[in-house]
Amino acid sequence: MSGICGVVNYSGSDPVTREVLEGMLAAISHRGPDEKKFFVSPDRRAGIAANRVSIVGTESWKQPFVGEDGSAVVLDGIITNAADLRRDLRDRGVECSSGPDAEVVLACRRAYGEDFPEKLEGEFALVVIDREGDRVFLVRDHCGIKPLYYRATGGRLLFASEIKSLLAHPDVSAEIDEEAVYHFLTFGASPAPFTLFRNIRKVPAGSMVCYAGGGRTDKHYWHPMSVPVDEKRGKAGLLEIMERLVPESVKACMSTDAPRGVYLSGGLDSNLVLAEMRRAFSGEIHSFTLGFSRESADRNELDEAGEAEKAARRFETLHRTVRFEPSQFRHYHTEVARRADDPYCASQNALMYRLAIEAAEAGVPLVLTGEAADALFLSSTLLSLAEFARNKADRLARLPRWMLALMAGTYAAKTAIGGRLCVSGFRMEALRSMARGERFFWGSAFILGEKFKRGLLSTDYAARCRGLRSHDIVEDLWGQILSRRPDADPVHLLAWVNFGVWISEQGLHSYEGQSAAHGVVARVPFLNRRLVEAVFSTPADVLVGDGGEKAVLKEYSERLLPKEVIYKKKLGFSSPMERWWRENLPDWLEELMDRGGVEWTRFFRIDMLRRILRVHRSRRQNLTWQIMHLINFALWHMFWIEGVDE
Repeated sequence: MSGICGVVNYSGSDPVTREVLEGMLAAISHRGPDEKKFFVSPDRRAGIAANRVSIVGTESWKQPFVGEDGSAVVLDGIITNAADLRRDLRDRGVECSSGPDAEVVLACRRAYGEDFPEKLEGEFALVVIDREGDRVFLVRDHCGIKPLYYRATGGRLLFASEIKSLLAHPDVSAEIDEEAVYHFLTFGASPAPFTLFRNIRKVPAGSMVCYAGGGRTDKHYWHPMSVPVDEKRGKAGLLEIMERLVPESVKACMSTDAPRGVYLSGGLDSNLVLAEMRRAFSGEIHSFTLGFSRESADRNELDEAGEAEKAARRFETLHRTVRFEPSQFRHYHTEVARRADDPYCASQNALMYRLAIEAAEAGVPLVLTGEAADALFLSSTLLSLAEFARNKADRLARLPRWMLALMAGTYAAKTAIGGRLCVSGFRMEALRSMARGERFFWGSAFILGEKFKRGLLSTDYAARCRGLRSHDIVEDLWGQILSRRPDADPVHLLAWVNFGVWISEQGLHSYEGQSAAHGVVARVPFLNRRLVEAVFSTPADVLVGDGGEKAVLKEYSERLLPKEVIYKKKLGFSSPMERWWRENLPDWLEELMDRGGVEWTRFFRIDMLRRILRVHRSRRQNLTWQIMHLINFALWHMFWIEGVDE
């Protein structure tokens, strides 16, 4: 892992200095505590910087990498097919040594032109400054594992691994983007390319942003729906592909000269990753898990530490169990918010932050995770959504809109909490969308529905948001899918929409962000590009199977894991939120509301915020997620916009 940043001045009137680069890199020093390097072009129009965690030898890193023509590349992450690319490049007559991955990237740029990202596999965020064509390419990996942010104003382009690095530039100030706030309140994160900061954007997953002469072009260089469905592929065919690609991906993710480990729960996904790690490697593997006291874990029902410890013994790891208590939650969640310049509402944030501290203190800079298996192989939530879309949505869409609106209103009345405010489930939101002539679209990332949200907003802010619809964000994702696969099955549609608004900007962000905060690299073997393509090109009926969640993955795992692990109820790194948060979160939000001099409340109607708290405390509604989301926004605004501490 590296922290990367840079400046390109197209006007040439403001030369890049090493001092500026040092300030930007210092803001993300946690991403690379072991080494840092800088490059400023001879004409001082461009400068880039990188730091790193020492998980590979110096020669394998060597950044920024500068070619003979003065073109330069900086890379955060790993190109897992670098060896294959070197052979292909040599066959094309392009010189490429056995050195750093960054050199391979630059050679691919020369050989394949602007299509070079299509050749890359792995987990990466990279920037190429092409001196020959006076162009800059910003590229983010296929599923968005690695983050990449940029700001382009006044003839100057800035880029970095984290927003805080951009804010460290002397000419950049923290200003809020109110349109992004509107969508953030819906999804629990800022959907790409938005961030909560005005004029700061993030490169979407599987995309390349190119700047030439100050002008910008955007390209989705990869999409899983570009691979047609193989209608002849059955379950046996997909299992055969998995038997090749899953071990291959785990082995590639383990590539390191340093100690390696795994974030381990008692469930299927991380256990499978560990099993594959042990098959590939006979040396030391560290494992880290979270445990809760019997009292705080609701009679131990949410504590998988015991199962994780059994897995550690089974696969002979050096195991550590981190005990996490309710009294620690507020401290760690505040620490997460203090670092989270691109915030997101994920239940495991504080827990992953604490787990990363343990890995760092144990001297383990590389860990693998089981993240994204739910999204790829269909969790129970996605199966429910797909069942609704497949079997009910089309029939409902044929009804008159007035009838759909009436049905939505009747459903809403069952969950009303007064006035204009109501809790929106995905079925109700689907009815409302169809009543407006919109597509059914909601996935896992859904915190505040449109009506709930509109009821919360202050009069002034609601007026400024008139005409905005968070549905447009997902409509764009639908468009990307249907332009490539017009007859896409709802299973594939909803699974990829879920990737776009949840996995790339929340699930992955939690693992990568909390680990990077402590100089730990978290890799995600289930998001091997070819594995994702194989799953999305498999007929949906094969993926659904008998209707049980992750049916194909479970069958694959039977030769590696005991059935009691494979078929147990999933908890993952769940925390006993109901018992911990039900009483404490309302008090915390109320403290933030009543604190004098804060500005975040200007976006909301205070009376409606208090109504949420009353309803939650009365147990008429469980509004835990909504309250946590509002706390996240309040903390972000206080830390990053107002400059005050919690």
